[in-house]
Amino acid sequence: MSIEPIVELTDTFTSSPPTNPSVERDTLYEKFRAKISVNPVLDRTLVSYQGNKNTPFYSWFKYKEGFSEGLVHYLLRPFKPGILLDPFSGAGAALFAASALGWYTKGIELLSVGIYATQARLAANRVNMPIFKQTVANLLQINFAEYHGQTYSLKHIAITKGAFPEEEEKQLIGYIAYCKQMVNDTDIQTLLLFAAFCTLEDISYTRKDGQYLRWDMRSGRSLGNIPFNKGPILTFQEAITRKLKQIISDLEGNCVQQSLFEDTDPPRTLLTSPEMYQGSCLDVLPRIAQSSIDVVLTSPPYANRYDYTRTYALELVYLGCNDEQVKQLRQELLSCTVENKSKRDRIEEYYKFLGREVDFDIINTTFQEQRALQEVLSILDTYLAQKQLNNPGIASLVRNYFYEMCFVVYELARILKPGGTVIMVNDNVQYAGEEVPVDLILSDFAQSFGLTTKHIWTLNRGKGNSSQQMGNHGRTELRKCVYVWEKDNRMAITRDQLLIEAHQINYQLRSTFFYRKLKEYKVLTFPSIVANITPLAELYNWDQRADWGISEDAFTYISKHEDLKLIQVFCHPKLLREYPVLLAYYRNIAALSQKSVSYLIGVNVAKYETDQDNKTSLNDTQISLLVRLFNEHMSLIIDSSIQSFTEQELQGLLLTSTGAQIDGAWRNAIGEEAEKVVQRLLVKEAVKLGLLSAFIPRNGTNMEPFTPEYFETQLGNIGSYRGIMLNNQTSILFSSEPDISLIGRNGTTSGVIEVKGGTDPAGALERYGAAKKSFEDTLRSAPQAKTILVASCITPEALQRIKEDGTIFKYFNLTQIMKEKQKYSEFVECVFMLLDENHKVCE
Repeated sequence: MSIEPIVELTDTFTSSPPTNPSVERDTLYEKFRAKISVNPVLDRTLVSYQGNKNTPFYSWFKYKEGFSEGLVHYLLRPFKPGILLDPFSGAGAALFAASALGWYTKGIELLSVGIYATQARLAANRVNMPIFKQTVANLLQINFAEYHGQTYSLKHIAITKGAFPEEEEKQLIGYIAYCKQMVNDTDIQTLLLFAAFCTLEDISYTRKDGQYLRWDMRSGRSLGNIPFNKGPILTFQEAITRKLKQIISDLEGNCVQQSLFEDTDPPRTLLTSPEMYQGSCLDVLPRIAQSSIDVVLTSPPYANRYDYTRTYALELVYLGCNDEQVKQLRQELLSCTVENKSKRDRIEEYYKFLGREVDFDIINTTFQEQRALQEVLSILDTYLAQKQLNNPGIASLVRNYFYEMCFVVYELARILKPGGTVIMVNDNVQYAGEEVPVDLILSDFAQSFGLTTKHIWTLNRGKGNSSQQMGNHGRTELRKCVYVWEKDNRMAITRDQLLIEAHQINYQLRSTFFYRKLKEYKVLTFPSIVANITPLAELYNWDQRADWGISEDAFTYISKHEDLKLIQVFCHPKLLREYPVLLAYYRNIAALSQKSVSYLIGVNVAKYETDQDNKTSLNDTQISLLVRLFNEHMSLIIDSSIQSFTEQELQGLLLTSTGAQIDGAWRNAIGEEAEKVVQRLLVKEAVKLGLLSAFIPRNGTNMEPFTPEYFETQLGNIGSYRGIMLNNQTSILFSSEPDISLIGRNGTTSGVIEVKGGTDPAGALERYGAAKKSFEDTLRSAPQAKTILVASCITPEALQRIKEDGTIFKYFNLTQIMKEKQKYSEFVECVFMLLDENHKVCE
């Protein structure tokens, strides 16, 4: 269902693109120019909390980051009620407005402030009004100071100390104590405590002001250059009385605010209760079922440095958060402050845990290849190096924000039903005079993931840059936007098929890679190596075991073990000197990766582990560090095994750790593995045709004749050869750009093959472009050569370009070559016909 404005739109948005070095941003602007238009229905009041200032229920708590009930009604008018998700649900404005219209709603919120406000609204929907009114009437006659006690006192953090006048905080604590001790009805108690929660700013010396709490000069805290007076500071009695009367009035329906778009009062009775998930949407969204949501309506945090943990510090303290919890929460929230650290490693591990490595690679590649974004990041990094940013964390803020939002947009596209819609409210930002076109970058992400941008609606009046930036760079109006993205049915099916295909080829290549690496690492030979030296176990003295990190309990247990010897479990420094190759064995049974060893003790073990001839020696310091590290870990494993550690478990540790190491190596080798799959395929076909004569080593000038008994070994070590010679006086060479060259009898190039193993659809065009460049280079020097493209993932757009591209003679899908006999035959017949001058070239 398409959303259209109620009134006719004005002309397309005509503000000029940025004029600084912004080639990529200009290009992106032109891509979406036709989608950008002013929607006269939208104004600042409607798209922000201002529209809820006098709205029943929504005006109880001043949640400034929310949008209005009226906006929800306007945006949902074209749709039939279904399932609506707000992944940044805040205080629940979208959820409750949609629920009253008959939608089944789901919300995700990390900040406990929003969760608390949502729970209070649900309690209000259930509360017994006569009992609630009587409870309030009795409550307002009480002197709350009489109930004051340390049990319910606020545990202030550094940024909230002294926020309340002493007497008013005493009244507040007494009120909390009374409610928790004297009010037994859960819903009534929730509403009463929420009422106090809503008064915190009114009775404090603070005001929420964007990035921080602004302090009144009466607080006695540091005031800065210009003293600030927030106006009247209410007593707690005044504030709680006003708030409770407002809540009662709204519940009784005495306060009416008519909708901007309806002739009658808008519905506010909740037809269903929202289904809430408390946590980061980066964790929750990947677990929501695919194609299960009809509409996403949300407003994510803006990339504007606003820190919700500071803005809502009073409320967080009221809810019991301590300083450490607030700091942790700040890091878990979507990155929009200069203090946020990168979540990349955590996200990668999470997707790996979910078995969705392909999805991670798709999203990661899309982020890296968004050129307008990379242009902005490059400029900000340059400004950072030149110390031209007013805060050194700005560059990382922008990078982290878009990295995380790229994952959010991908998951929204995944969980949206075909024909579904995403509606997002967001603002563009500017740093150091450089506009960051948030609307265009996120819309480009959306289109990369199979969504269609229907509208980028802007307000008639944009948002000005900050006074500081205005002084340095002049006034610039930034777009305040509402984006509308739709999931086209046909594109959704194509995207899902591509993703399935990407997973298939990824795991097929992964399987062959794991098998090869297992042999390459010689993991299965370690037990036999250790077994060979086991008869000499008595020659190793363990008197200094405590210095080597071996716990006495673990040592005693292994000493008495029927099946295990000490040298099978613990690393002796003399043994490591004599057999450096065993470094990998002890590292793996200690469940340590090469990377973790380097991080923990600063020793790069990779070069020693690959030295099968033991020519590279470890020095005393390195050995001391390694021995202690390995033995400490093994002691911990044995001590935690409750005296049940077995030889089988030892072998399990060896294989598990090796698997993790291979998995890490796989991420960097998928493209190379695809090339090796094609190389092996061609070599095996040459054997089948009786053409293989010899292997050409990468080093030296010797040839290795083909002999059946050594063939599997040669095939397993395909990376050590630069090609093969055929007995028809032709050859197949393995290199780079092109990946594979077909050389005729006279030494000229008969054909070239480019293999693109990347499995993410988002990078399909990029891979096509790289192959095209390689083919063009070949054809300049060998115009007679035939070009063949083999790719793991070919999107419809890439396919169209390939078909129209005169530089590409033939193209094949690697998945089909590996799975379908006919496609395999077509590919190998084409290749070997190019090497046989007596045959007609493949058509």
